[in-house]
Amino acid sequence: MADLSDVLNVLSNMVSDAVYPNGTSQPSVAGVDVNIFPGWPVRNFLDDEMKAGRAVVSVYPTNKEKDVTKFPRFFQEVSRSDPTITTTIVGNILTLGGTISVPQAVMVTVDKVGYSYQVLITDTLDSIVASLALLIPGSSASGNDLTVPFKNSFFASIAVQVTSAEELGRRERVFQISCWCPTPDIRSFLAPPIDIALQQEYRFVLPDGFFCHMWYDHTDEEDFLQVPLIYRRDLFFRIQYATTYSQVTTSVQNNIANVTYKYL
Repeated sequence: MADLSDVLNVLSNMVSDAVYPNGTSQPSVAGVDVNIFPGWPVRNFLDDEMKAGRAVVSVYPTNKEKDVTKFPRFFQEVSRSDPTITTTIVGNILTLGGTISVPQAVMVTVDKVGYSYQVLITDTLDSIVASLALLIPGSSASGNDLTVPFKNSFFASIAVQVTSAEELGRRERVFQISCWCPTPDIRSFLAPPIDIALQQEYRFVLPDGFFCHMWYDHTDEEDFLQVPLIYRRDLFFRIQYATTYSQVTTSVQNNIANVTYKYL
């Protein structure tokens, strides 16, 4: 699930990209070294940075927050692992290919009856086919080929791991991005690129796979710290993000398994 720390970390990374558009090995947009981090800076640290001619950008969550939940709860797929085993059917022969990895399962459906084998890390393609032959009546194994007798239908698929999540609620909070600078000129070079970059990134994804929305709120400029040589500009953005719950499941390959049909 995404929480306040995830939002702060993603926001800090976005600020870093704006301040160092060519990477941290190249000069910042302000022409001085800039220390960027989530949280509120300690005064002694600020004094040392200002004396050294460096700037600081802090990303801080204010206490202005409200509940904006509006969506019903339902699970949606966030991610799905790719199968590494392949299936090829020619006539009544199933051929397995690819490589072994876990977790995944081979599902074979013969005349609407499903047979599934959970792959083990110690398996080979041949051992998987041999295990399936023991499950499916009348079938036989030869290497990575499985011969299956069937009357009406015969197909195979691979079940993989799926991560699903539901949105439990959504909140909107005001975040404060503060530029602490040793001179007004450095402040003028540092703050605008951050402002522009964040207004462009009005919709982004958090680590839980859910979208987050951001709007510009207002700007404050603080010059009362001129005596200790700290010039500050605060950019405020409203950010909506979800509280989510995730679970790991297996993809459904056949929803009709082991059913006997009686035709009148």
